Amino acid sequence: YAATHLGGHGVAGIAAGTALAWLLGAIIVLTVLSRGTEGIKLRLIRLRPHWHTMKRIIRIGLPNLLEMVGGTWLATFIVLMIVGRLADDSSGFVGSHMIAVRVESLSFQPGFALGVAASTLAGQYLGLGDPARAKRAIGLCWAVAATLMGVMGLLFILWPAAFARIITDSPQLIEQSAPLISICGFVQIPFASYIVFSFALRGAGDTRTTMKLTYLSVFSIRVPGAYVLGKVLGYGLPGVWIALCTDLTVKGLLFAGR
Repeated sequence: YAATHLGGHGVAGIAAGTALAWLLGAIIVLTVLSRGTEGIKLRLIRLRPHWHTMKRIIRIGLPNLLEMVGGTWLATFIVLMIVGRLADDSSGFVGSHMIAVRVESLSFQPGFALGVAASTLAGQYLGLGDPARAKRAIGLCWAVAATLMGVMGLLFILWPAAFARIITDSPQLIEQSAPLISICGFVQIPFASYIVFSFALRGAGDTRTTMKLTYLSVFSIRVPGAYVLGKVLGYGLPGVWIALCTDLTVKGLLFAGR
């Protein structure tokens, strides 16, 4: 806020403020860990390379990295390119798309928090040799996430324009983003299933499967569907979002099945 409004740096100020927040967050975390006040203490002697442990980390972490780079970042970038080419610069399609994404984050951010809980509990209980408790914990995380996100989805369907007005007062952007918010409201429960079960599988160390399922859905439904519905068939932004939401539904089913 200070960099944007008081400093007058506009969007660049938002970027600078974000970077500063990350830096301060890292300093706070490292300070807490170095003091050991929260039960975990960072010791310099423990930071020496331990090759056996590093190989295990890479074996589990590399598929997750590839999933994030290709199945998330690259796919999102391609979809944004498609959105940017739906009409001329004055259409505001990219802005409307990003507004809808930010509104939907009101729903999926709590889902991600419960996904992290499911991942942590799955790892802990499987490490204890108790898969039954892991299953119950994951099921509880899913139930809470599905309830929260389902309620938010219903609100998105009933009052999409009201959520868009939280971010912008532009009539054009509100008109274009409201249908997108309404569309995503219908898939919040499948979205919750995808989030919680994919995190749980990662917590269990099954990162290769999560990578394969993500790539399968993203590059057979999300990307081609967004192009065909949005560009080829001419449904525009709603067509793109139908493809995105279809991908989320399929991923929810795939990960639940796994």
